[in-house]
Amino acid sequence: MQTLSSRRRGQFSLSVQVSFLLMLAVLLPLIITIISSELLSRPQLIAKANASMESDALTHIQTIDNYFSQPIIDVRSLSQNALLAKYLNGDIGMARAATNVLLTGYQRNTNYINWSLIDAQGKQRLYYPIPALPHGKYFIPPDTIKQLTAANEASISSDFYKPQGNALTVDITEPVTITGTNTTRILGYLRVTLNVNFIWTMVLNELNANGAGSYAFITDENGVIIAHSDINQNFTAIAPFTANEQQNIDALDRYGANTKISAPGYGTLANAPKGSNQPVTFQIVPPKQKDGYQVIGVPVSIVPWTYFVLSPTNIVTSLADQQLFNIGITGLIVLLLAAITGIIMGRRITTPVLRSVAKLQSSSQLLKDLAAKEQVTVTEQAWVVDASKTGLSSVNYYVNATQEAASRIVETGAELERHWPHVPPQQTQEVLHQIVLAAHYIENAVEYQKSSSKKLSAAIDLTQEVTDQLTTSANSATQAANQMEQVVSQLQQVVGKNSEE
Repeated sequence: MQTLSSRRRGQFSLSVQVSFLLMLAVLLPLIITIISSELLSRPQLIAKANASMESDALTHIQTIDNYFSQPIIDVRSLSQNALLAKYLNGDIGMARAATNVLLTGYQRNTNYINWSLIDAQGKQRLYYPIPALPHGKYFIPPDTIKQLTAANEASISSDFYKPQGNALTVDITEPVTITGTNTTRILGYLRVTLNVNFIWTMVLNELNANGAGSYAFITDENGVIIAHSDINQNFTAIAPFTANEQQNIDALDRYGANTKISAPGYGTLANAPKGSNQPVTFQIVPPKQKDGYQVIGVPVSIVPWTYFVLSPTNIVTSLADQQLFNIGITGLIVLLLAAITGIIMGRRITTPVLRSVAKLQSSSQLLKDLAAKEQVTVTEQAWVVDASKTGLSSVNYYVNATQEAASRIVETGAELERHWPHVPPQQTQEVLHQIVLAAHYIENAVEYQKSSSKKLSAAIDLTQEVTDQLTTSANSATQAANQMEQVVSQLQQVVGKNSEE
């Protein structure tokens, strides 16, 4: 069985327990705060950082939309000019006037490369200031013609890149129509080629715009990066092309003749729908990078592009991480203060307890000594009682014997005195001999009485010593009781209980 002392050695001191309880009282709210921060605040802060990135993307998308808005108005308004319709309807004499219309449009924006008039058979009829370049073998791709026929309104193509002139362009095409009694017939198309190299500068300026290491890029509907903050990554793809995409790219000479587009791999970003109309959010490790990045992709409304903003994950989560760090430091300081306070309070609490324990130990020792003395006293008391009984028995015996011997002497002497004249000398001698024997007996009895008296005297002395010891024991018991009262008072102070209660 485990002893009390061994159990006590296995327990922590009261000061340590108080310190632990205070630390626990601090630690529980701290854990709750950290958990709530991780479950509530952290996602909100990350969402706020994502919203900031998305806002940045929307700002630049608005810039792109604004860039196209006026050219669309220009093309739409001039496509309705009757001079162009007359020329395409066979009035060759209107060629100069139609060319002046193209000149007027060209002069409205310095980013126009050329204006051209394409007939219904896809042949270029007029242009200004330079001929339009075909895309593969088409001035207007068949898919665009189908779209224009169905919608009968301006169509904005995706991008076309010509490595020879390092020009990134977009075509804006509008049908030129003639209206009959009940029908509208397409006579041809007004095609305007617009330089969009401005997006390169815009995206270059995005380097580190959303924190150190952040950047942006724009992809077209084929997933080709047409503008990147790192110009060396322009005209790479986020994912390999499908067979239909590759066929279309080759047929229209989208990125220059015989140009090979590499796909270095953008992880899960490659799973994003190409040309998606919905914002996308990913976490990836981009090419040439070792750390994770948060990616926000927002579609451009006017052209089939997607604007991507990328920021290192540690930048996106920096606010949340900083908040968690601040909470941790604060909690550590409070925890340390709680530990120190607990130790101080524990020691203040344990000081009267330790004093009480010391007095209890002293009282226990006094009680042990008292018990030992009382044990000796009990033994001596038993001896005194036995000795007194023996001495008293001896005294009674010899008193009775002396009394009997004295009675015989008296009787013998009285008998001798009455019959003295008639007692023969021999009988008188015999009587005297008996008297002498009785006297000797009395003498011996007296000696025995002296011895018994000495024993009784010794027993009385021992009784006095026992009495003194009992007095000392009583004093020790009184002292132990007083110490016990002090211990009780101090323990009541420890627990905060009034002694009068």
